[in-house]
Amino acid sequence: MTDETKTKGPRSSRATRVYGKLFALMGVVAGLALVVFTPVIVTLFHDVNKQWVESMPEWTIPTLLVIGTGGGVLIALVSVVFALLIPSRVEPHDD
Repeated sequence: MTDETKTKGPRSSRATRVYGKLFALMGVVAGLALVVFTPVIVTLFHDVNKQWVESMPEWTIPTLLVIGTGGGVLIALVSVVFALLIPSRVEPHDD
C-alpha cells in the first residue's frame, strides 16, 4: 500500500503597498514649509524671548536656520526623487 501525500509548504502571501503621487507631493509641501517657515519662526522667537536668546552662544541661531532650511530642502529633494521613482500606473498581478 502506497500512501502518497502531497505536502505543501506555507503559502507565501504578498502584500503590495501602492503609493500615489500625492504621498510624494505631501513630502515636497512639508519640505517647502520648513524652508519658508523656519526663518519666520526663528525670527519671531528671537523677538519674543530676547533675554533668553542673548544668553545663547552666537552660533545657535545660524545653526537653527541651517538645520531647518537645509532639512526642508533635503526633504523636498528626496520627495521629488521618490515621486519620479513611483510608477504612474500599477497593473494588478494575479498569482
